[in-house]
Amino acid sequence: MIRLYRGADTSPLLHPIDAQSWRSLGWTDSPAEPAKVGTEPPPPEQHTLTDKEDREAELMAMSWREIKDIAEQLGIEKHENGWEETIPAILEAEF
Repeated sequence: MIRLYRGADTSPLLHPIDAQSWRSLGWTDSPAEPAKVGTEPPPPEQHTLTDKEDREAELMAMSWREIKDIAEQLGIEKHENGWEETIPAILEAEF
């Protein structure tokens, strides 16, 4: 049996199978762990101009799905030639 935690709340003893669905709702195994509720992405990092070339290389190495996620967070629409073509717009928005 497992006990889970979320903030100051403590769950009743749960069977491991039942605990899986509780974890998806933000409950954790340790009271010290911060609860992860929702799928809110972290805020975009602040970059300096000296990081622009490094960031471009980092974006170029990402899959289109990762580029899509970043572009959508920044409010950038898909380029007609694909998500990879949004890299210049992402760089412009970040710097």
